[in-house]
Amino acid sequence: MWLEFSTFKVFASKRGRISIVNRPPGVLLGRRWDVEPGGLHVG
Repeated sequence: MWLEFSTFKVFASKRGRISIVNRPPGVLLGRRWDVEPGGLHVG
């Protein structure tokens, strides 16, 4: 599933892992984020 943001996109897998596709300045390419009840956490 694709999540659209104003400056970048992320791809969410069925296992709840998302990857940044187009990153805004200051965000490392290829970082993985964990989807948790409180929101998204870089992991």
